[in-house]
Amino acid sequence: MMQHMPTLGKGCRWGRISIFEGFSTTSTIAKPVGELRDRIYFNPLGEMQEDALHRSEEWRERQGKGVPLKVNSNKHERKRHKSKCPRIALGVLLALTFLGVLAGVIYAIRHRLHEAAIMDPALDLVLTSDPLPYDNVPSLWRDDEFECLGWRATDNCNPRGPRMPARDKPCDAMVVRGDAGTCEVRNRTSGQVFHVMATTCLSTRRPFTCNMARAFTDFSKQIATYKHVPAPQFTSTRRGVVFSIYMSTLPSVFAIVRLLRSYGCILPIEFFYHADEITVDTNALLQRMLRDDRRISLRPIDDPAATRFRTKPYAIYHSAFDQVLLLDCDNIPLHDPTYLFDSVAFVTHGAIFWPDLWHPGNTIFSVQPQSLLWQLLDMHFSDEWEQESGMVLVDRRRRASAAALHKLMAYTFATNTLLESLELVYGDKDLFRLAWRNASAPYHFIETPPAFAGLYTSSWSTSLCGVAMVQHDPSGRAVFLHRNALKISGRRHELPLLTHVEALDARTDPRRFVATCTGSLENGQPCWGFRWPDVPTQITAIDWRAASANIHTAEAHAISFAKQARHILGLADALAPVPRQSIAWLWIFGILPVVCALLLLTWHHRSGGSRRSPSSLLVMVKAKRKPSALP
Repeated sequence: MMQHMPTLGKGCRWGRISIFEGFSTTSTIAKPVGELRDRIYFNPLGEMQEDALHRSEEWRERQGKGVPLKVNSNKHERKRHKSKCPRIALGVLLALTFLGVLAGVIYAIRHRLHEAAIMDPALDLVLTSDPLPYDNVPSLWRDDEFECLGWRATDNCNPRGPRMPARDKPCDAMVVRGDAGTCEVRNRTSGQVFHVMATTCLSTRRPFTCNMARAFTDFSKQIATYKHVPAPQFTSTRRGVVFSIYMSTLPSVFAIVRLLRSYGCILPIEFFYHADEITVDTNALLQRMLRDDRRISLRPIDDPAATRFRTKPYAIYHSAFDQVLLLDCDNIPLHDPTYLFDSVAFVTHGAIFWPDLWHPGNTIFSVQPQSLLWQLLDMHFSDEWEQESGMVLVDRRRRASAAALHKLMAYTFATNTLLESLELVYGDKDLFRLAWRNASAPYHFIETPPAFAGLYTSSWSTSLCGVAMVQHDPSGRAVFLHRNALKISGRRHELPLLTHVEALDARTDPRRFVATCTGSLENGQPCWGFRWPDVPTQITAIDWRAASANIHTAEAHAISFAKQARHILGLADALAPVPRQSIAWLWIFGILPVVCALLLLTWHHRSGGSRRSPSSLLVMVKAKRKPSALP
């Protein structure tokens, strides 16, 4: 007798039997129902297997009557409805992604156009060429004269550009980086209107208001007549080295002094310090240095305003030496620097300044032609390198230097703090050369650009991690190793780090010198170097076997002396900070795989693993024992 067999489901195969949703047709297969039931494990829809087993008794009752068995398809309808949800969500996600990409492209195009306008080289001449886009206020303002009218905006990042009245601002509104225009002020007495503080989109790093216009225009006039009190004092000592010290710098200062004496340097040394920071009578290291070296003297800083970067200008101004070599506490001499006092450059000019890593074409401090700095100081822009103040050599007795020293103290201690609040210069950096220029005092600026001393952080690293600057004398010979990025501490496990020096290729135009951050060390300390591959460089390995004083031996001796200083001070090594790179590697190789595994298990459970109920697994095991007999 021929049997009627249902076929269920759409697009699925139940063994060799087609399955259509909702049911519907009949098949005539002469096979025992029990055997067919055992073949149910072919059904990929796990939810249907248990339902089919429950219907086996009903199947036996109907098989002799030729009545087809209808399978309830509600579960399959719900399953199909649920399967549409991920597709809808995926479609929404793709649509949002497309809109995001489109918005990003539009923003990138507009940003590129705006950046092109901002970086237009023609704007470098706007604030420095005649006719100037700002007015010169002839005298200091009186309280009853000054009146601010507001910010007058212009287009194209150009203070000479078309007026944009819609972007005008009141006097107390912030003018931010990206705004262009001038502040309009008026003399109430004469009625004369002035346009001052002319800016391009790159003129300032910090926001300002036009209410500052009075202090801004008064600054250069106050500086012109400033005389610092007391006047510079002089003694019979002609030459010497000056440091501005504080407690945490004592180990490195001790190391530098010991290093100088090991070179045969006999120059006297002054330490300027704050008495509220260092107690000399109870400081074992200072007492040891004073006892062992009679050419060291301590000079307390009496001015409470001489804090932070202001201590170095204070030290030069108040030094007892006629000719002063000012050194930072992390600046390691590579040999005896006494010969610099007799160099032709110093004898001729009376001052030697050293270049920093930055110049107008590549600066992180915004000392460039469009800066408000030049209007504030009432100076013409000078296309020269920024100054590195880790070493300064000046002759204080020269008449021109005396005027420059007063300018230096005016820039450093003036009650008008716009230089600092607007961040037109960074600390004492550049103050020396700006003071000498404004006083028309001559100086020699070292022509050899600084080099980077550093190390390769790994065997596969392609860029040098620069942590120190190598500075040169007027003849181009390396004379100072300024470890300003990774300072010498004298801790027990500190070792020499520097293995290579990277310098600008000697045949390359110095204007192609472009410094940039090239990465970081494990403790998060940034690495500095040349921007590759734009800058041709020469990389030289440091000769560790050299017997003469070079970079490696100077660094190694300085670290050894600093360790002695820490021992004398009785300082214990603090716990080292957790390296940031180690945390990153822990995340990549530890936490991230666990997260990915959990996501994979969740996806597997939702997509297929949860469809197999325990009863279906039993059916599968039973079916595997009995092979199919279907044709």
